[in-house]
Amino acid sequence: MWIAERFRGAGIKRVRIEEERVHGSFWWPVGLLNVLGIAGALLRKRVLSLLATALLVDDVEGRARLFRSLLPRRATYNVTAELGAPEAERTIVIVAHHDAAHGGAIFDTTLVEAIADRLPGLLAKQKRWPPMMWGTVIGPLLGVLGKRRLSAVWSAGATLAMADIGRTAVVPGANDNATGVATGLSLATWLSGGFWAPDGAYSRFVSPIIGAVWVLLVSRVLLTQRQITSSGW
Repeated sequence: MWIAERFRGAGIKRVRIEEERVHGSFWWPVGLLNVLGIAGALLRKRVLSLLATALLVDDVEGRARLFRSLLPRRATYNVTAELGAPEAERTIVIVAHHDAAHGGAIFDTTLVEAIADRLPGLLAKQKRWPPMMWGTVIGPLLGVLGKRRLSAVWSAGATLAMADIGRTAVVPGANDNATGVATGLSLATWLSGGFWAPDGAYSRFVSPIIGAVWVLLVSRVLLTQRQITSSGW
């Protein structure tokens, strides 16, 4: 695989590929749970709305993802590369993901660009993209609060948005945090080349890949206190 070959090309000898089974999409679990929210609102079954809300929170926050674990799975591959001394005392974690994602109307940036044009100072203060996925929890939550009609409408909108993402073709190439992956691979090359004092340092890079579409790169570097201090960390 490309990530593994890049690690080997950086001079790292201990590189392995591990296969896992996962459900790789988010639109199926989120969409289906909002359908459950609609059912709770229409049937006046608050327990269904509560169940949908709890499972959505579990999924959006990346906890156990219980509902997602019930859905069909496919193969994923974890690429792990290691170098240096495993007994080092300190840990630095660098996380980046490489995502050739599906499109969808919800990702349209027209509104954000309009706000940026009219209120540039407001956008400049933001440190992250708005937590859009939490909007998918609102519909079932409204059902829990007894707002059944609004709950059904909101959950229907969330379901349609997820269906739109699922039907839209994958965007060719990496359109989400490819620069982070490039930085992680550059760091692997940097460390393996001895640019940073290698004595007592242990570096571990883990790259889980879902199909050929979604890549998560986690870089873990364990360093002694002396190295961190002398390097200005």
